[in-house]
Amino acid sequence: MDLDGDSRYKDIDSQSTSDITDFQPIKRRSSSLPSLLLSCIASFAFAALLITVVRWPWSKGDSGYYAYTDCGKTPEEARSRGCTYYPMGRFWAPPECSFPEGNDNYHPFRDREWFVDTNLTIPADITRLESGDARRAFTRYWHDEHCTFVLQKLALAVALKKMMVPGLVGSIHHVNHCAMTITKTIKNAYNETFLANDMSITESTLGFMPCVPLKSLMDNPGYEN
Repeated sequence: MDLDGDSRYKDIDSQSTSDITDFQPIKRRSSSLPSLLLSCIASFAFAALLITVVRWPWSKGDSGYYAYTDCGKTPEEARSRGCTYYPMGRFWAPPECSFPEGNDNYHPFRDREWFVDTNLTIPADITRLESGDARRAFTRYWHDEHCTFVLQKLALAVALKKMMVPGLVGSIHHVNHCAMTITKTIKNAYNETFLANDMSITESTLGFMPCVPLKSLMDNPGYEN
């Protein structure tokens, strides 16, 4: 499973600066140049500290969108950061763009066999697949259903007016690939011998998605037929 131009976005936390300091009345004094310089240096130091603590929202060009959590690169990191695992998608997604609608329509690990080798001889650990800990697995008849899941999640996100979606769901290139793949399967299905002779194998690798703002898809869909 591959997200085109896949990149990892860092964790961004919003922070309030509403603290108010009470000042006591003091006698006014004229400002000196050294004190002004010290004030500027202190201001720059404080700004630098804020930048290291508060990370800026992911942006497209000069236009900022929304903050989201970096799920990391391991299941342990993703789990500790509150990310959600999508079994049918085989990816972890940040809490800011995760939503449960549509997930219960798919149960990919209990209705087919999964293996850890391309020869489909060594059974995979189903519990690790279900928990989002298995890095790679192989099975038959999964890719088209996975694509259907992605298409449904994108449609639901629009219907539910979601601000962001998991990266794979928001990849127009991937969505277009899914549509063409499903179309090809439907066409081939009219051949009565197609299913009997279909020996295709799907390799499924675990992914860690960023969030993609739906607004970015409208601004620059990057659609290629």
